[in-house]
Amino acid sequence: MSDHPDVDACPICAEPLLDDEICATDIEMGICHAACLEGSPTVDLQTGEPTGGPIDTFRYGDTAANKPKGQADE
Repeated sequence: MSDHPDVDACPICAEPLLDDEICATDIEMGICHAACLEGSPTVDLQTGEPTGGPIDTFRYGDTAANKPKGQADE
């Protein structure tokens, strides 16, 4: 379990999801560290159908949904 209760954690490794980390979204687990999903099948998140392509990744801090409630954009 993460030692950071006020920070979102990866559901696979339970380590914090920090703004500069590369993440990906799993259809069942949600946002995870991209490295934790390495080797998993790639599927379209809308349909659940296999895509055969690389997994889409993003910096965790680049998503507005990850900002604490009430935090204004800078």
